[in-house]
Amino acid sequence: MISAIRKKLSAMDKASCESDSLIGQEKGRGVKLTPSSNGKAMKIKVDDCLITDTRRCDCLYFYQQSKSKRHSFLVELKGNNYAYALEQLEATKNHPNYVALMNENRPCNELAVAIVSKKARTNNPKKEEWEDLNQLRLMVIPIEDNDTYDLRTLTKSA
Repeated sequence: MISAIRKKLSAMDKASCESDSLIGQEKGRGVKLTPSSNGKAMKIKVDDCLITDTRRCDCLYFYQQSKSKRHSFLVELKGNNYAYALEQLEATKNHPNYVALMNENRPCNELAVAIVSKKARTNNPKKEEWEDLNQLRLMVIPIEDNDTYDLRTLTKSA
C-alpha cells in the first residue's frame, strides 16, 4: 500500500509532499504515528503541498498495520475553531488529489481526526451530523497545549 501511494504521488508530481517525519505540530498541539514493529507508515503534507487551491487539512497519514489492516487519517490540528477544522477536513476529503490517493488504498479504515484544544467547544456542528453528511468517521480529540497524540491509539479499536 505505501509503495502504491508513493507511486501515485510521483505520478501526480507531488512526491515532495511526503514528510520525512511521522510527527506534526501546529498551534501548540501535536500528532504522530508510531507504527508497530511490522507496520509501515507515511505522512503527507496536505496544507500548501498536496492541496494548494482550496481549504485543506494539515496532513494525511497512511498506516499499513498488516497485509489486511490499512488505515488512513486526515488530520487537522486546531486551537479552538472546531467548526473551521471540520470545514477543512471536508474540503480535503472531497479534493481530487485526496480521492486519487484513496483509490490506491482500498480497502481501508478511513478516519478524519480533529485535534483541538481542551477548551474548544465541539458541540456544533454535532459529530454525528458531520459524519452522516460526509460519510466519514470523525474522531475529535481534545488535548492539552504542548501535548502530542499518537494516531496508533485509534487503530486498536478499528
